Amino acid sequence: MARKPRIHYHGAINHIIARGNNRENIFCKNDDKAKYLDLLKKYKDKYDFLIYAYALMDNHLHLLIEVRDNPLSGIMQGIQLSYTQYFNKNYGRVGHVFQQRYKAVLCGKDDYLLTLIKYIHANPVKAGLSPSLDYKWSSHRDYIRAESDLVSTEFILNYFGNEPHKAVQNYLQFMQNTQEEDMPKSNPAILYQPVLPKIKKSSNGLNIGVSPEELLTLIAKKINISEEMVLKKSKLPKIARARRNFLYLAVSSGLLTRSRAAEFLGISQSAVTRTFNEIEYNEKFRVEMEECLKKIKDGKKVTK
Repeated sequence: MARKPRIHYHGAINHIIARGNNRENIFCKNDDKAKYLDLLKKYKDKYDFLIYAYALMDNHLHLLIEVRDNPLSGIMQGIQLSYTQYFNKNYGRVGHVFQQRYKAVLCGKDDYLLTLIKYIHANPVKAGLSPSLDYKWSSHRDYIRAESDLVSTEFILNYFGNEPHKAVQNYLQFMQNTQEEDMPKSNPAILYQPVLPKIKKSSNGLNIGVSPEELLTLIAKKINISEEMVLKKSKLPKIARARRNFLYLAVSSGLLTRSRAAEFLGISQSAVTRTFNEIEYNEKFRVEMEECLKKIKDGKKVTK
């Protein structure tokens, strides 16, 4: 059976898994892993692609790459061939180092990426190569520094907040639960289904019991602005707070999906995720949301 061609388009993101031939080690010592990272940097500069995450194990590796004009097949062929030549020369051997066909899973630019980042960075811990996430041969350290010559951390960290230090702290909190049973899978029927940590519900729960339109009305009334103002982008603190409250309560209660919330407020889905995570991983904001929810419920009772 003929192999299916790789799907290529500008901006395509792929989760790549390359394993050693016959399950043999592709990295025998740290110098080999350093060499592979050098090759990643070399071909990144040559082919202009972005690296969002990596983890170099012993007998396999994970990469999360966004391509531009150059297809993934050419990028990987150059990297793998160069490393094979290095490895065989260095260890006096011939033949394949990698399995002939690396695995590449096409990913969307949505919350599923966060699941992949967690899986890739937690992989060395799960495999017993490191007692903690502080593994020298993964991109976790790049995210802690929030900058890197090799890894493009800004796009992912933007999911966790606009301010770099706060985004890193939120990322670290997101990574605390590293118990990943299996590699995350995308459902073909619901492509790139987000898989994020379960929402921390308050003692009151997040069952609002209203429609999105009614929630919008209640929040606008609580903050003393018109409903139309809530739907408009603005830097005014009062309006920004109303939009933030509506977004979090609507999504966390299940009134709206993230994509529908994005349409409702006229913003991108990544902006919805970023705002949601800023609240979800900030105790002060979550308390504010619980207070807001209580007032909304009380207000709803009064108007009945």
